[in-house]
Amino acid sequence: MIYETRLFSEVIQMRRLWFLFAMMAWVGITQAEIVNIDLTQNTSNGPTANNLPGVIGKASPTWNPVSNTDLAADLLDEDGNATAVDFQLTGTQGGDSGPVGVFAFGGGGVTTGFFNSYAFLSASGDPGTADSSTFTISGLNPGQPYNLYLYATWHWVDTGTEFRVSADGGSTWSDWKLSDGVPSEAFADFSEGNSYVVFANALADGNGEILGQWQTTLAGGSIRHRGPFNALQIESILGPALNPVPENGATAVAITADVSWDAGLVADDQNPGSFIRNPDVTAHYVYIVETEPDGDPNNFFGAVPVTMADPGNDPVTLLNANLPLTLQQDKEYHWRVDQSTNGSAPGDPNTIEGLVWSFQAIKSFPVVTSQPANTSAFAGESPALVCEFTSVSTPSVEWFKDAVSIGNGSL
Repeated sequence: MIYETRLFSEVIQMRRLWFLFAMMAWVGITQAEIVNIDLTQNTSNGPTANNLPGVIGKASPTWNPVSNTDLAADLLDEDGNATAVDFQLTGTQGGDSGPVGVFAFGGGGVTTGFFNSYAFLSASGDPGTADSSTFTISGLNPGQPYNLYLYATWHWVDTGTEFRVSADGGSTWSDWKLSDGVPSEAFADFSEGNSYVVFANALADGNGEILGQWQTTLAGGSIRHRGPFNALQIESILGPALNPVPENGATAVAITADVSWDAGLVADDQNPGSFIRNPDVTAHYVYIVETEPDGDPNNFFGAVPVTMADPGNDPVTLLNANLPLTLQQDKEYHWRVDQSTNGSAPGDPNTIEGLVWSFQAIKSFPVVTSQPANTSAFAGESPALVCEFTSVSTPSVEWFKDAVSIGNGSL
């Protein structure tokens, strides 16, 4: 039998990740967009009827009422301007008390004002079966972060709703966040954890979507009677730097590697629904820190950025020699690129804070990237067992069968 091994030399492929950006209108290039959605049985109550403000945004905003499971398309922003943002409740709509996964719309009752209209889930049975449903926000900018404010309060005592979101179509989810949903009076206060929850920097997936789930929750071992969902505010964040190289989560990165990225995007005021490179970006502040064991990877406290003047085109590249530290083998690094707008300084409110990316430098020892697979062969044939690995030096290779060496060689 012939045993074969192949040594794959380290190949660092610097690939720029291009997105097909969904159309979405923004309000100018210096402010974020807020889209408000009111889940309501009718428009004679709740925030839609009286343009009531939420936690964020203007004092008298525009709301988009949603009262069924149809796709709510081309919503308006809080100023009444058209956007390409869509919203859809994707569960099954039913009556006041249906089976698991069925929700209904309501209005009126004790709680007035902002929380007077809602969709709600019913806990079926006694002591109750957890009820859940989903929703989809679409028409977003792929890879763009958004802040989501989800409101949940009702006039029943045994009320509570948990929410979670996914940036990859439901493959992975955030932790559940609870709004216990019990107002202290008819006009419920805005209180995080009581009447609303926040998901900060929720990323839209490659299709420009964020998937959400909501469910009734436990109270003292019993399922709560109702799980309300009153309203939702979607706040876009001015476009952060995009398309990092090395890619986020990259491994085996050469210690001689440069880093690069694209400047963030903003709406093209001359072509509604289109995006352009942010013309207000004048410089980039690059932070790179070595990840401490068991430390907070988002902690850049005390880190001094490297400042780069904006070249006016992409990608923006910071040469290895100009990095704020020397890359070393076996280390993991976190980095962030903030964008100065019109000369704003690091930490200035007008400076656009970037997302946190990470990469791992190449290991100083060989790393097996693919183990040999089980192989069958007839007598007289010569199957090949292939092992793939990376190494910065020429390694020696030795094969074993049943813990007994059967050959070696230097490759």
